[in-house]
Amino acid sequence: MSKTRNRRSTIISWCVPCLGFLFGWTVLTSVYPSYGFGARGTNDFIEFWSAYQLFEPNSNPYDPDELNIQQRFLGRDQATPLRLWNPPWALTLLSPVLEFDFPLSAKLFFAGNMFLLFASAILIWRLVDPAPRIIPLVALTMAFLPTLDCLNVGQISIVLLAALVAMLFCLERRLDIPAGFCAAILTIKVHLFFLLLLTLAWWIARNGRWRVAVGGIAGLALLLSVTIIHSEAAIPQWVDSFQNPPFHWIVASLVGLVRQIILALTGAWVAWPVVVVPTLATWGVGLWLLTRRPHIDWRYHGPTLVGLSVIFSPYGWLFDQSVLLPLHILPLAYIFGGRIPANRRIAFLLLIVIMQILAMSMYHLYESSNHHYVWLPPSLLGAWLLFWGSDRPAINDAVQS
Repeated sequence: MSKTRNRRSTIISWCVPCLGFLFGWTVLTSVYPSYGFGARGTNDFIEFWSAYQLFEPNSNPYDPDELNIQQRFLGRDQATPLRLWNPPWALTLLSPVLEFDFPLSAKLFFAGNMFLLFASAILIWRLVDPAPRIIPLVALTMAFLPTLDCLNVGQISIVLLAALVAMLFCLERRLDIPAGFCAAILTIKVHLFFLLLLTLAWWIARNGRWRVAVGGIAGLALLLSVTIIHSEAAIPQWVDSFQNPPFHWIVASLVGLVRQIILALTGAWVAWPVVVVPTLATWGVGLWLLTRRPHIDWRYHGPTLVGLSVIFSPYGWLFDQSVLLPLHILPLAYIFGGRIPANRRIAFLLLIVIMQILAMSMYHLYESSNHHYVWLPPSLLGAWLLFWGSDRPAINDAVQS
């Protein structure tokens, strides 16, 4: 492909996120003339907006009573508020959006998430192909249930997806300090990336890529500094909020499945899997790193480790599975590159279609709770490992070309 065609394709592809922003804004404006709580994109967003109103020196964004006052004023009439459990630097990161009144903030957040979603999809594709195929890319992105759920409820997981993909993209291009900055953002939900960040730390030490660490430390220091300047009590208040952790949640990860099995067998709702399951996963990956000393290819190991992190995460919901978008798009980017044998191409496409049809059917036709989607991350990861393992030579040829 010529450089001119490459450049033209890049320009066209980056129009897609901008159109995504405009589309999201236009849809909300036309469908909801008086946009407010209860509309698409507001159900969970209210926790961030209401917490930000209390993100001041003399207030507590983690106080359930104060949050309830804020949320009832917006029309959420429930006995208990939707609480913020993320660290306060999540509010710092989102502050440019949260500064406005609730309707405008929620619209900006929804449209901004549309922009970040398509920008992430383009960067994922460009990890293996500098000229993304626009129509397949848009179709694949809009067919991924976790990101659709994230948009629907107004959660932060697409922001973290964008940080993850930008980190992988920067690592592949040896943009080490920006990669570290992106890694710092992942601390907002570190439980979704703990195995990835463990491997990243090992990889930095083994390969001497200390600029990644410098970028990460600088990025986290910046987030913490701005947070403390805004409210020096916010971090201690966040820590104090875990005196009564939400162990009652039934989550969409292996932890939730183990707890439900134990409940069915013993009648006891135990808390120890929340700690034991991710700890065992950490030991397993640590042992693999120390004994095997693998060569890390971030196009392969990055999505794989995120998939494992989500599976073994102590907490996680359907919208959190948005960070698995690389497992959905990368194989198809290889396939549309035309380097994969036709029989394997068709088989993998059918597998992806079946998974998404099943997930969409559960979402729209049945009253499914978040924990009913515990099967989706292992399925995506299994398909990715099967694809990569069976077509390694063809994939390597496609990447090198």
